[in-house]
This record gives sequence, structure tokens and C-alpha cells, in this order.
Amino acid sequence: MIQKEKNLSYTLCLLIKFLQKKIMIFKLKERNSKRKRVFRDF
Repeated sequence: MIQKEKNLSYTLCLLIKFLQKKIMIFKLKERNSKRKRVFRDF
């Protein structure tokens, strides 16, 4: 039982890290696209 809980928390930790990476990449892409838009306006 304790082992299962450990595995669960570990999996959750991995998931959170994975999501954070995704969010970071998404924000970076968004920022880049905003920059491009600004350049297009000029």
C-alpha cells in the first residue's frame, strides 16, 4: 500500500514537471508569435 502511494506521488511529480515544460514551450511560442505580429505591423 505504501509503495503504491509512493508510486502515485512520483507519477504526479513527473506529470507536473511535464506540464510545466509544455506550458513553458507554449508561452515561448506565444511570445515569439507576438513578436512576429509586431514586426508584421511595421
